[in-house]
Amino acid sequence: MLGNYKSLSQFRQFNYQQGNHWFDRDTMKMFGTRLIGDMLGGCVFITSDHDYKRDRKYSIRLAMASGSVYSYAFAHYDTLRDARKEVKWLVGALASGEVAYDPNKCEIVVTTLFD
Repeated sequence: MLGNYKSLSQFRQFNYQQGNHWFDRDTMKMFGTRLIGDMLGGCVFITSDHDYKRDRKYSIRLAMASGSVYSYAFAHYDTLRDARKEVKWLVGALASGEVAYDPNKCEIVVTTLFD
């Protein structure tokens, strides 16, 4: 299940309280992770990361109710504009129920059928 956090700093604190180390300085340094902006829709945030070739790309992450981080799209976007466009869609789709996190599949799935 997805979390409902008021801010990225609130989620970071909760993540740490749950014994997770996703936001530790050494962990973020290893992946070249930088946080971009704040929490959107209570559970979505953007990071800038090094991809597998060490190029800098943008990722979309989801803050889970357990305090863990789900990588919706790791180092998938070349521009922050593209990542923000996807985040806008994702926040709306999560709010409307069009998509949801499926804990059995450990992924975001479409919950509605279109004609």
